[in-house]
Amino acid sequence: MLDKKGTPEQIQRVSVINDRQFDKLYMDICKENKLIRCPGCGKLISKRSEDGSKTIQHRGLKAIIREGEVILNCVHCGRALDFK
Repeated sequence: MLDKKGTPEQIQRVSVINDRQFDKLYMDICKENKLIRCPGCGKLISKRSEDGSKTIQHRGLKAIIREGEVILNCVHCGRALDFK
């Protein structure tokens, strides 16, 4: 179980970007092409930017983001993965 931490002020830091900004970020990550594969089945699950600050996950993944840590389930084999 995750402990609930933070205040409503932290949630207010979320911002909306336009489609052009999103597409640029997406293409930048795709160009860097640092692939992350599931250690269980070897299928591609994510791409991560070289500096590690941005990721693109496979469609259908359920993810938990906690204090800079990402926990997700592989959509292919179901294994729970923790990557930072």
